[in-house]
Amino acid sequence: MQDEYVRTVTALDRNHDGDSLWLTVSLGFRASITESFRLLGIDSPELKAPTLEAARASRDYLNGRLRGALAEGREVTIKSYKPFGAYTKDKYGRWLAVIFVDGIDVNQEMVQKGYAVPYFGGQRGG
Repeated sequence: MQDEYVRTVTALDRNHDGDSLWLTVSLGFRASITESFRLLGIDSPELKAPTLEAARASRDYLNGRLRGALAEGREVTIKSYKPFGAYTKDKYGRWLAVIFVDGIDVNQEMVQKGYAVPYFGGQRGG
């Protein structure tokens, strides 16, 4: 069985695209840390031609979804898993995780709304 690590997100520092972002998470006792995350199980378009417009839309949706929820005082959490084999972090050192807003899986929401596709490693569709 995998151990789950769930932390409360206190701020969205920035997001590069629809699946890469920097979040400030609470560690408890008024301590927090800002880390880079890669959304687990999804792939959003890259910020380059020919997917530039779709990538911007994906990035902007995620940005608005998280900033809006945080501004409204809604519960935003991030869940990562350990051990997750070699997949605890990706090749760029980002933590692999799932984001939830009020218990709703934002990663899957991104797929359902067409801002991302399912992805679990290997060759991407483009």
